[in-house]
Amino acid sequence: MASAPFSSAPHGFHLAIYLTPHSKRNALGPLYTDPSGKTYLRAFVTAVPEDGKANQVLIKLVAKTMKLPKSSVMIVSGYAGRRKMLEIQGTQIDLVNIKNFIFPILKGF
Repeated sequence: MASAPFSSAPHGFHLAIYLTPHSKRNALGPLYTDPSGKTYLRAFVTAVPEDGKANQVLIKLVAKTMKLPKSSVMIVSGYAGRRKMLEIQGTQIDLVNIKNFIFPILKGF
């Protein structure tokens, strides 16, 4: 059975991302499940994976999509790979807004 792409964290939650750099567009979704059953939210960015450029665009994309400041989104693992774990931090109101973003993505999960 596939796992959810997010889990709780002390001040927010963790979000598993599968990043595709050098794409035609900046976008989030759909979900991707690898052969081991781990589920990720797909992320596509136009930036190249050099000098952290793709990571910077990913942080901006997630923050903008979730209507949070960039300082609320951090890469906690996978900085140099495609599989990343983000930590999303925010107030209670922010987290309610984030749920409104996450739940439509998980339809059919």
